[in-house]
Amino acid sequence: MSGKIAIDHLCWDSDFFGIKVAKITLESCDNILLERTIRGLKEKGYKLIYVFSNPDDDQLNSSVLNNKGILVDEKVTYSLEIPKTNMAFPDNVEKYNSGIPDERLYELCLKSGEYSRFKKDHNFASHLFVKLYYAWLENSVTRKIADEVLIYREQQDIVGFVTLKHHMYKSQIGLIAVDDKYRERSIGKLLLTACSAICNQEDTRHLEVITQQDNLGACRFYEKCGFILMKVENIYHIWI
Repeated sequence: MSGKIAIDHLCWDSDFFGIKVAKITLESCDNILLERTIRGLKEKGYKLIYVFSNPDDDQLNSSVLNNKGILVDEKVTYSLEIPKTNMAFPDNVEKYNSGIPDERLYELCLKSGEYSRFKKDHNFASHLFVKLYYAWLENSVTRKIADEVLIYREQQDIVGFVTLKHHMYKSQIGLIAVDDKYRERSIGKLLLTACSAICNQEDTRHLEVITQQDNLGACRFYEKCGFILMKVENIYHIWI
């Protein structure tokens, strides 16, 4: 038996879904160690395990699949270096200062989760995906999990938005979406420009965003905007 497994209890997820949820990060692992770990978590009352692994480790990923793992996400992390220059804030983009989400934001936040693993995994009831993204939005506009919420207006209608969280050396995009009717008008790029301008004000030098590898449109969009691929991780769900 060999390998290395990091195990974390996920308080927020457990409270939200009403079941005990754990996260396992695999650096190396054989089938016996993984089986023993899952069995131990089951004995402690866990019902769901998120497993994060290196997609290039075929043996490790095979072990996860052999233990009833469902591949629900190929998580892609992109990063953009922010130059130290003055950046103009784009027209039509503004900060959303209300602590209550507009109805259009509710619509857009669901669009931002089209490729979400919580939508892809049919073990979750569909209403839980909606409830999860609504909670994410509400916690963003109340600044519990975001520092900025930016919106793009077209004739007073909100047609795009993005949330932003600042860390010591980087800022991270949480939710981002543009109404389908307004695609091909560079609204997404303008929202990213606004994020970059705010990063400059906050003196954070990198803007990070996470998406899914099968969301080809998003991946192409970020690469076209100058983002560099930093990391890919497989995420599995194991229900026990």
